[in-house]
Amino acid sequence: MLIHTKKIGIYLRNPFLQIAPYWARRLRIFFLIMALIGAFSAQMINAHAYRSIASEYSIDKDIKDADLQDYILPGTRFAIYSGILSGILAGVMFLHFGGWTKIGSGTRFAFLLMQVWMLIHTIVAFYEAPLPLSEIRGIKGPLVWMSCTILFAGTDKDAWKIFSKMVYVFAFITSGIVLFGMATLPSFSSDLQACRFFQGYLPILLWTAPLVLLNINDDSITLHKLLLRSFPFSILCMVSFLSAGRSWIIITMLFTIVLIFRFKRILHGRPLLLYLLILSLSILVISSLAFFSDPIEDVFYIFSGSLFKDTRTEQYIEFLSQISLFDLALGTGPRGTWFWNGEDYAYIDGAYTLMAFNGGLPLVVSYIVIMILPAFRVLRTRPSWEDAAPAVILLFWALALTGLSTYTNPSVSIEHYILCIYAGRCFGYLYEKRRL
Repeated sequence: MLIHTKKIGIYLRNPFLQIAPYWARRLRIFFLIMALIGAFSAQMINAHAYRSIASEYSIDKDIKDADLQDYILPGTRFAIYSGILSGILAGVMFLHFGGWTKIGSGTRFAFLLMQVWMLIHTIVAFYEAPLPLSEIRGIKGPLVWMSCTILFAGTDKDAWKIFSKMVYVFAFITSGIVLFGMATLPSFSSDLQACRFFQGYLPILLWTAPLVLLNINDDSITLHKLLLRSFPFSILCMVSFLSAGRSWIIITMLFTIVLIFRFKRILHGRPLLLYLLILSLSILVISSLAFFSDPIEDVFYIFSGSLFKDTRTEQYIEFLSQISLFDLALGTGPRGTWFWNGEDYAYIDGAYTLMAFNGGLPLVVSYIVIMILPAFRVLRTRPSWEDAAPAVILLFWALALTGLSTYTNPSVSIEHYILCIYAGRCFGYLYEKRRL
């Protein structure tokens, strides 16, 4: 009787046990796919809005004054919230079906700390005044940290195979849309117009195009396959160059160095392949220069002017004069602000500093343990390039969070979903190594 009661208790406490394993696997894969499609669709809608503004206006003042909401297509809210809900459900299901045991005890503690700590901050902020939906899913809102649950999908090898194929699809779709959009716009009159035009597409390409190339199997490399997989990265190089953004160009150049190192052994014995790749990239970059009236002078002048330009010191001096170390240690919550440029300002350049301002050291340390540390641990094992690919990309994400990329932050977005699943794959790989 005691045994029977115990079984009933386990059954009731674990509702997932009521679903057959086959359908449970189908269901969590379904939620994962829906989360990625929803987040990608929302990003494409926003990207289309930015592109519409850049296409309609050529004067910088008009571009700055344009209201993004006037260009948002119907269905945005559905795409956003279906992506968020599906992502959390998928993450919880993968967590329940093995993901929780694969990440290790230290990471489990960090994950729980991040969720509980930011929930406390949210409750305090909500007690003062209700948080609107825009703040709840904003870069300081609680949904950012709750959505990190999707990383558990990366610990499942079957889910990773499906996910990696979707990353390829996203990279090629984004590249195609960028080329189509450029074909409809005669030229860019300023760097701001170019920046707005590519604003929604660059983050997707930056974190997907490198995986398309890094994840290729050496044994199955052919000339056609390498040229095909180089297409999204070539578009990334072109877009980074045209946007003239310092951070985009630097990170893309660093990715290029990694790719040269990755393929040097293969290309060494195939000079024709190397020449074709260089020629293809050169044609894309040179043809893209036609989008500026004085292309080479414009782009290089903008880039060289911003390369060593100090845009942070004054801001940080003012920030630290108002925010105490105690505030940075414990965080000020989603509603925390400081006075900058004549108004209350809720943000600061540099994602690590913003996370400390929002959730203090508990948030910063737990995020690093969850998202960055597994990449270093994977690379220490000297893995194959296929296994190293997500770890390498996460290291560049860690670099971008230092402030190299001004507007790069953890967020409820397709690029952060992708990066979370990269981290999950690192945990899955480390778990497989421990079991050998």
